[in-house]
Amino acid sequence: MSLEHHMIATRTRSIITAAAVLGLLSAPAAAHAASVSDDGSSGRPLAAELSGANEVGATPGAVVGDPDGMGTANVTVNVGQGELCYDIAFSGVAPIFGHVHAGGAGVNGPVVITLAAVAGADGVAAGCVDAPRELLRDIVRDPGAYYVNIHSDEFRAGAIRGQLER
Repeated sequence: MSLEHHMIATRTRSIITAAAVLGLLSAPAAAHAASVSDDGSSGRPLAAELSGANEVGATPGAVVGDPDGMGTANVTVNVGQGELCYDIAFSGVAPIFGHVHAGGAGVNGPVVITLAAVAGADGVAAGCVDAPRELLRDIVRDPGAYYVNIHSDEFRAGAIRGQLER
């Protein structure tokens, strides 16, 4: 094995080991998230992996989804305070607005929450927005029925999208 191949193999093993350790370390956090009350009084953490491939066209054959865009949305729903907080990291997209929509995977749905800090953000957007408590309860009960969507000038119908999940 050449030195270059040996270095690549060593780096690959290191990455795999790091991923395994992170998986073990995140298990207690996942258990804690599952124990948070369903009313969201302590804040319910949710997440979504965003990509252009998740976008759905309004009409068959419509060009949607930025093939270069990707991101991660971390959302905390606090029903008691009537607030949804978000921290979104993304790349390959110049956002003009962001939303939470009602709609399952593969389905377009209406905007239910506007994520104001997304417009013009450069790789990271974070903020908190007020929302009706009943809507927040619904999101906590069935996060997969909602998705985060980032829009750009080029992809006004949606550049990157991801379903919320626990």
